[in-house]
Amino acid sequence: MSMIPGGRESSRWMAPGSRTLATAGKVRRWAIRAWAALGVVILPLHAATLKVTTLADVGDGSLRTAIEQANAAGDADIDFGSLEGTLFVASTLPQVTANVRFRGPESGSLTLSGGSLHRLLAFAANSTSSVRNLRLVDGQRGTGMFGALYFDHGCAISNAGSLTIERCRFDRNVNIGGWGGAIYNAGRLSVSDTVFEGNRAIGEYGGPGAGFGWPLVYPGNGAGGGAGMGGAIFQDRGVLHVNRCLFVGNEANGGAGGDDYGPGASVKGGGPEGGQGGAATADGGYGSGGGGGWVWYHGDPNSPDFEYVITPDGRGGFGGGGSPAGFGGGDRNGGGGGGGAGMGAAIYLRQGTAECVDSRFEANIAHGGKGGTAGADSGGGGGATGAAIMSDQADVTVLRCRLVSNQALGAAGGSGGLAYGGALYSHSGPLQLTDSLILSNLCTGGEVNTANPSRSGGASLGGGLGSFAARIAITNCAFIANEAIGGFSTAAPLSAPLATSFGGGLGIEGGDCVAVNVTFSGNRTSTRLGDNIPPLGDGPLPGPCGTGGAVGIAGRDGVPLVTLRFCTVVGNTAHGLRNPAASPETLGMRGEGGGIGGDTNAHVRLSGTIVTGNFAAMGSDVSAQMTSLSRNLIRYPAAGVIVSPEDLVGIELRLSPLQDNGGPWPTHLLTAGSPAIDAATDPAPPPTDQRGAPRPDGKAADLGAVEGFTRYLPTLPELRLAGIHRTDGTLQEVEFTVIGPPSQTFAIEGSGNLLTWTEVGRSTHGEKVRLPRLADLQFYRLKAIP
Repeated sequence: MSMIPGGRESSRWMAPGSRTLATAGKVRRWAIRAWAALGVVILPLHAATLKVTTLADVGDGSLRTAIEQANAAGDADIDFGSLEGTLFVASTLPQVTANVRFRGPESGSLTLSGGSLHRLLAFAANSTSSVRNLRLVDGQRGTGMFGALYFDHGCAISNAGSLTIERCRFDRNVNIGGWGGAIYNAGRLSVSDTVFEGNRAIGEYGGPGAGFGWPLVYPGNGAGGGAGMGGAIFQDRGVLHVNRCLFVGNEANGGAGGDDYGPGASVKGGGPEGGQGGAATADGGYGSGGGGGWVWYHGDPNSPDFEYVITPDGRGGFGGGGSPAGFGGGDRNGGGGGGGAGMGAAIYLRQGTAECVDSRFEANIAHGGKGGTAGADSGGGGGATGAAIMSDQADVTVLRCRLVSNQALGAAGGSGGLAYGGALYSHSGPLQLTDSLILSNLCTGGEVNTANPSRSGGASLGGGLGSFAARIAITNCAFIANEAIGGFSTAAPLSAPLATSFGGGLGIEGGDCVAVNVTFSGNRTSTRLGDNIPPLGDGPLPGPCGTGGAVGIAGRDGVPLVTLRFCTVVGNTAHGLRNPAASPETLGMRGEGGGIGGDTNAHVRLSGTIVTGNFAAMGSDVSAQMTSLSRNLIRYPAAGVIVSPEDLVGIELRLSPLQDNGGPWPTHLLTAGSPAIDAATDPAPPPTDQRGAPRPDGKAADLGAVEGFTRYLPTLPELRLAGIHRTDGTLQEVEFTVIGPPSQTFAIEGSGNLLTWTEVGRSTHGEKVRLPRLADLQFYRLKAIP
C-alpha cells in the first residue's frame, strides 16, 4: 500500500463506484488514526465538493441533500456556485454534524429563508464549519403563547461547535420564547464583515389567572412573562469574536405578565425556564423564565379528593429577568404577573468571553414586557438592559466600535421596570472599552400604571454604559449626548417615591471602574413627570432625582470606586424633575452632580481631570465623596466635597466646542494660555492623549483628555511612489517607499478598479522596493501585517 497521500491505493478509496461516500469517509478516518498511532503523519484527502444547483427544498442538487451527503462524508464543501434567488426551507434542515464549509455566490445574491416558520442551520458540537456569502432571513421558532410545546434557540443559526461566518446578512429572524433571534452560540463563533438587521428575541408572555370553566369569583394571579435575550446573538458560555460587523434595528422584548382574570393562574411562567406556579414569590429560575402564578388548586379536578384554596393574598409570578433576576417585573398581591426583561438587543453574553472589534451598533432597542393588569395592583413592569451589548458574568472586550442611538426602555407596571445601560451593561464581569464612541444612547425607567402610593417608577442607570458589581476599564473613548431618565406616572401621587437616575453617560453600581483619556460631553440625567403634573421647582418632594449628568455612582456598602485619569467632563447636566408636556419644558431643580454625582456610599478618585461647565442645582460639577490623586481642575464642587490643596478650584476654564481635533472621535481643545496647560502633577501620565497625540507636549502633561491646544494630525503610514523610466521615456518600474512605524511590516497592494486588490510586495519603514510596472494596476495602498 502506498503511504503517500494521493498515491494509487489512497486515490482508489475515492474512485467512483468503488465505495459509497459514507464508507469512504469511515475508511479514511480509520486509516489516519491507524497511521497516527505509528507516529506517521498523513495529510487527509481533499474534502468532497457538493454542489447546490436548485432552489428546491428536496431532491438532487438541493441544500437538504447536500447536508445529508456532507454529514456522511465527515468533511465537505457545499458550494452554491452562482445560484441566485430565495431558497425556502420547508421544514427543519438536518443538523450539521460534519466539518462543512458553506460557500454562497460572491455576488451575495442567494437568500436562505425560513418562511417565518423554521430555523435555517444548526451545527453540532465537535464540528468545525464556516458560512460565507449568504443572506439568512425569516427564521422563526416558538409561538409566544404561554405553555408553548417547544422552545428553541437561534432561529437562523444554532451553533455548538466551532463556526466562522463571513460576509453574510441576518435579517428579520425572530425567536419567541427562546434565546437568540438570529444566532445562538454555545461553542466558538467568529463573525466578520456581516450585517444583522431587524432580528428579534421576544419573551413568551405569562399565562393569565383564568377560571377554566369555574365561576370567576375567586382571586386570580397571572404568571410572569419570560425575558427576551439576544435579539441578534445569544452566547451561552461560549467564545465569540465579532469583527467589522453592523448591528442595526435589532430588538430584545420581554414578554408581558399574565393578567388577573379570575381564580388560579397558568401553572408555568413564560419562557423555556419558566417557574412552576405555587409559592407566592415563585420566580422563574435562572435564565429567561418567568415565575408561575399562584396555583389555587390541588389534584385532578375530576377526582373525588380534589380541593382548592381561596385566599385574597395570592400573588402573580415574577417576570423573567435572566441571571440579574431583579430586572424581571415583581409580583403583586392578587394581581397580574410581572413583565419579562428585554436584554441585549444586539448581543447577550451569558458567561464565556467575547471580543467586538471595528463594529457598529445603531438603533437597537431592549424593551421590558408590561406587567399584567389587575383590579387592585398590576404586576411589575419588566426591566431593560444593554440595548447593544448585555454581559452577564462574561469577559468582554470592545475595541474601536461605534455605539449610537441604542435604547433600553423599562416597561410600565405596578412598579416601573428598571433600565440599565442604554448601550452597554455589564453584570459581575470584566469589561474593557477602548477607542470607542458612545453617542446618543438612552435608558428610561418604566412608569407606574396604578395609583398605589407605595410604588415608584423604574430607576435608570448609565445612559451609555451601566454596570453592577463589575470591573470596568475605559480608555480613549468619548461619551456624548447620552441620557438616563427615571420613570414616573400620572397615576401615582406626588408623595410617591420618585425614581432615581444615575449617570447620563456612565452609571456604576458596585464594583470598580477606571477611565483614562475619556471625554464626557452633553450627557444628562433626569426623572420624568406625567403630563398632568404642574410645573415644579424646588418644592418639598421626596427622594433624589437625577444624579451625575456624566458619571453617576450608586453606592453598595461603600464598594463602588470610580477613578478618572486625564478625563474631560464638560457640558453635562443633572436635571431634577422634568415635565416635557409643559411649554416650554419645565426642569425642576433637584439634580445633583452635573458632572459627577453619587449617593452617600459612592467614591470617586480624580487625577489630571477637568470637571467644568456642568449644571445641577446641587454641586454643578462634583457631588460625591472625592479623593484627589493628583492635581485636577474643578470649577464648582458641591458643599462638603473635599478637594486637594493643589486642585484648581473656582477657576473659569474656556474650552473649544466639541469638534474634530484629530483622532477618531470629537474632543474639547484647551485654549491658548489655559491654566490646564502643563498643570498635571501625576508622576506617570498616560503616554498619549485620547486622540493618540504624544503626552506630555511640554514640561508637564496637560489636564484633561486632550494634550495641547492645536489640532493633532497623526503621522499615518504613507506610501511614496517614484517611476523608473526607460531611455525612451516609458515607465519600466515603480519604486515604493514606506513611511510608518519602524517595527511594522506592510503589504503593498495594487488594484485596477479599487475593488479587487492584489499584494505585489512587502516593505518596512524606509525600505525601497522596486517592482515591474503592471499595466492593469493603477492604484496602490498599504496594509499592515499583524
